[in-house]
Amino acid sequence: MVIILASHDLDAALEALDRVTEKWEDDYPNAMKRWYKNWDVICPIFKFSSDVRKVIYTTNAIESLRQQSWLSMLYRIVLVYLLMKKLLILFKSKYDL
Repeated sequence: MVIILASHDLDAALEALDRVTEKWEDDYPNAMKRWYKNWDVICPIFKFSSDVRKVIYTTNAIESLRQQSWLSMLYRIVLVYLLMKKLLILFKSKYDL
């Protein structure tokens, strides 16, 4: 979707959306419908310069990666906890503790 947000103005963005829709509508029909349905909410971003828009959508991408890495870390902590718990149970049963 960067191709849409990186467009130089609103008309170019709408043309980019049409091209993206032609390519991806069969695979992601609901996502493409949401872009059109929410276009009135998306289009104010084009009041900003392309440099400012880039910061906005790049910041969202970085935040998304940060959140994913946080969830990944949490998942690993839970797995280690469960493994340690299982090992403790096995240890206790082996040595009759």
